[in-house]
Amino acid sequence: MFPFFIGAVGLIAYGACIYAISMNNIPDFPYDAGAALGYIFYGTLGGLLCALAGIGVQHYLSKYLSAEERPGTT
Repeated sequence: MFPFFIGAVGLIAYGACIYAISMNNIPDFPYDAGAALGYIFYGTLGGLLCALAGIGVQHYLSKYLSAEERPGTT
């Protein structure tokens, strides 16, 4: 399920960008180092959960579709 993996990459990249920008001490950036660490942690966790959900949906969908095709071929 491609949309799940696109969402997972987006979440991880968002957290990494927030963290990288806050570590470079950009003036007037709204997040400090502590908040940025939370963003990268929760972004990575959310991305992994999104990817695992996509794997689960793909597994059950392929299982359902293979069960649908089996009775019609015999």
